Amino acid sequence: MKAMSYGIGKLTDLRRLSDFILGAGDGYRLRELKNLHLKGDLSLSGLENVVEARDALEAKLIDKPGLDALRLIWSSIFGSSIRDKVVEEEVLNMLEPYRDLKVLVIENYGVRSFRIGLQILPLKICGLWISTTAETANSCHQSETCHY
Repeated sequence: MKAMSYGIGKLTDLRRLSDFILGAGDGYRLRELKNLHLKGDLSLSGLENVVEARDALEAKLIDKPGLDALRLIWSSIFGSSIRDKVVEEEVLNMLEPYRDLKVLVIENYGVRSFRIGLQILPLKICGLWISTTAETANSCHQSETCHY
């Protein structure tokens, strides 16, 4: 699948959506998540298709207390015209997941300076995986395991 069905944001009773694939154009944007009351694990892929970083804020992830894990995935193809590093950085800085998120995975983030803008998250995230590219240091690491 290359993108979600058009207008998925209108399914306000939808509770589980494991994969949200962003496409180009209205109806396939991050803001479609705004009115959904999602629970469990959510994977956002195709983040390189975000044109307006403000869509990340309008997704209202902070209002989704049922989310346990969030996976943010950009394309693994770098150096192409589809990648806008300014927008990528703004998207990451504007996403505001719910405070009790347990796992955060970031894949193929293409900005050289990795300044995560998710300051609202407490340090108790147990599984923070960051996968960057050769362009951004070619590393993958996990935060320390935490116990409650």
